[in-house]
Parts: sequence; structure tokens; C-alpha cells
Amino acid sequence: MSSAVTGCVPCPPGNSSEEEQAHRQLFLVNERKRRRMISNRESARRSRMRKQRHLDELWSQVVLLQEENCRLTTGLARASEAGDKAALENARLKGEVLFLRGMLSDIQLNTTYSSLGDLAEVSCDDDAGRPGAIHLTTDLSD
Repeated sequence: MSSAVTGCVPCPPGNSSEEEQAHRQLFLVNERKRRRMISNRESARRSRMRKQRHLDELWSQVVLLQEENCRLTTGLARASEAGDKAALENARLKGEVLFLRGMLSDIQLNTTYSSLGDLAEVSCDDDAGRPGAIHLTTDLSD
């Protein structure tokens, strides 16, 4: 390694052991800093890659959720339209039921009045033949 890379200045010959010790200490500190800097860069690179993968996954989820939202919105619109049609058909059928009940009621009343109109008198003898007549007179000239 060159002294520019390590940040270490070569010791001139004839230095004391204290200077060599300080020089080695400085070299080790600089070497640790350099390794830590490389490690930090690698860690930051891995972190950026994880972040990018996570971001890609989130965008995939966004696309899937938008598609699902579109399907659900379409389904809701169809269901709402079907409900509106059913409500209209229900109202129409209720009206038809009222009309038919009215017609049935009129038919029943007319049948009752016409059968009563044919009768001038109704006899109510019991099974033993004892007389006990009830006379009904109807006036249907309305």
C-alpha cells in the first residue's frame, strides 16, 4: 500500500521506537477508519437495494389494488343497477297486486250480490223439518 492510501507517512530511518509505535498506532487507526468507511458504504448500498426492492413491491401492490378497485367499482355499479331494476319491478308488481285485488274484490261483491238478488226468500228449517223461516228481501236496484 502506498502512504497516500493509508494516510501514513513513512518513518524516516533512525526514529525512536516511540515514534515507530505512534506511527503504527496512527496506521492502525487510519486502517480501521478506511475499513469502517468501506463497510459503511457497502451497508448503505445494501440498504438502498432493500429500499428499492420494497418500493418496487409497494408499486406492484398499488397496481394490484387499483385493478381490484376497478373490478369492485364495476361490480358495485352492476349490483346497484340490478337493485334499481328490482325496485322498479317490485313497485310495478305491487301496483299490479293492488289492481288485481281490487278486481277480485269487485268480482266477489258482484257474485255475492247477484246470487242474493236471485233469492227472494231463504228458508232456515232445521234438520228435523221444524219450520223457522227467515225471510230476506233484497233490493239491488241501485
